[in-house]
Amino acid sequence: MKRTCWRLLSALGFAAFVAAVSSAQASECCRLKYGNGKTFLTEVLQPRYIGQLPTRNKTPYLVFSGRTCINCDANLSIYIHSPSDGPMLGKARDPHFSYPGQYRDPETEQLAYVVRTFIGNCLESSNDPVVLWFQRERKDSGQWERRLYVAQIVDDRLESHAWTKDPPKLSAVLAAKKRGCREIKGIRDYLEP
Repeated sequence: MKRTCWRLLSALGFAAFVAAVSSAQASECCRLKYGNGKTFLTEVLQPRYIGQLPTRNKTPYLVFSGRTCINCDANLSIYIHSPSDGPMLGKARDPHFSYPGQYRDPETEQLAYVVRTFIGNCLESSNDPVVLWFQRERKDSGQWERRLYVAQIVDDRLESHAWTKDPPKLSAVLAAKKRGCREIKGIRDYLEP
């Protein structure tokens, strides 16, 4: 009888331990640490702080990476969110941007998408920090299509769009490293199916 009770209590204790560890992991899985010990509870898994875009009258926009799920086909993405805007929406409803790197087509193994991303004072025409994405995508014809996207803060709100008129050249952005512009290191991955 004592042995059976001990086994039961041990099993219950182990189950409680596993539940406690799982609960701790769940609460830590989405917690983004930034600044001087500050935290923000994101809606993405394994968030990693990249930087911030300053504002005038609210908490800066945090720039971070993360995934919407683990052990799935979702690519790593970049998110930009100010804690002053409240909680994130979750379930892939938050705006997200391509993570820098080289991406292959999962069926053909051919290089299909290349992204270089920069954050900071990257523009000659402005002292305001931005995030820039220089993207090349292989079309079905085999030709590469180039695009440039920018995310910036205007009147304490995040604006992001394709830059079509007089975009900065990559060489000018690379030269801006002395002014506080830095490139986010890319990864090698496959495109989402």
